[in-house]
Amino acid sequence: LAIVIGRNPNKNTPSFLLLKPLLFTGKISYGLYVYHVLCFSIVFKYVAFSNLFLNFLVCFGLSYSMASASYYVYERRFILLKNKISVSKDLS
Repeated sequence: LAIVIGRNPNKNTPSFLLLKPLLFTGKISYGLYVYHVLCFSIVFKYVAFSNLFLNFLVCFGLSYSMASASYYVYERRFILLKNKISVSKDLS
């Protein structure tokens, strides 16, 4: 939703949806979905702190970092490739 609104903002778009951190999170959301389980497993197995909030912050930071790296190293290449080979819907 944030990516769609970010690409087509209008006067009815709530301003908080246009914040750059939120738009960036929308870009890397697939990576967050894929890597969060791995990050939580790593943190709770090898780095677990006695403070649950600290565990959550470390998991969040690691997940966000891995998803960002995945986006720039891997996903963006396929997005650019898709844009190059996609067929235009406007055939007239």
